[in-house]
Amino acid sequence: MTKNPSTIVVLNLSGVSFDISVQPEHHSAATELASAFANRQPEPLSTSIVTLAKFILYCSTRNPDVTISVFKGFHTMYCSVDNIHAIVQQHKLSVEQSRIVLKGYYSAWSLLEARQQLPNVRLPALFSSPSLKTIAQFGGQSGAPNFMDDAAWLFDVYHPLLSDFVEYMSRFLHQESIDLVLDGTLEQPLDFVGWLLKPETAPDTHHLHAAPIAFPFIGLFQLMHLVVLYKTLRIDPGKLTTLFRGSPPLLTDYK
Repeated sequence: MTKNPSTIVVLNLSGVSFDISVQPEHHSAATELASAFANRQPEPLSTSIVTLAKFILYCSTRNPDVTISVFKGFHTMYCSVDNIHAIVQQHKLSVEQSRIVLKGYYSAWSLLEARQQLPNVRLPALFSSPSLKTIAQFGGQSGAPNFMDDAAWLFDVYHPLLSDFVEYMSRFLHQESIDLVLDGTLEQPLDFVGWLLKPETAPDTHHLHAAPIAFPFIGLFQLMHLVVLYKTLRIDPGKLTTLFRGSPPLLTDYK
């Protein structure tokens, strides 16, 4: 069966126009979503990349076909050479703008993966340059007053990439925390995902930083970074390990 050729639809989003290629049968839906999206914005968004990324997120819960079309248009416009993280840096976006762009971009990830349409991702120079030898190091805290805030940010922005892993690990830690061996050690069972989604139900900061909670949670938080890394690079964990070619410093190096 011959697939219908794509048509170009001009989407007017909060004062910014984008030419997006869509299948003819999705033309009307794309136009309607663009109009509804524009009506929801109290004022024009700051930049075109933020506007289009936010529109991807808006479409992702409403129309998968339009979502994929808009994502592909975004990817062609901004990510044909560098990956989205490099683009965010190049545009000198604020922390909040970066969050919007990354969350919008990855909101389409599960749809693209299900249809085997994930984009090719260029390996960054950190891993591809023969002159650079990187190492991976785990340990320590982020320095933020509450490491759960950092974990919540990561879980929100990269949710399609992290949800299965984090929910599984959260259930595992919960089960371990109610083991009789730990009876009396914790004030309440560990609930990593629950505390991320509803911070008001989490213990206070003092208890969160206590070793029985902080050790497993910081470990999981760092594994979340690892999952984001290999999934956004579109490689498996085994391949990722081969990209770390450096040698860690020896204790004698510090003398």
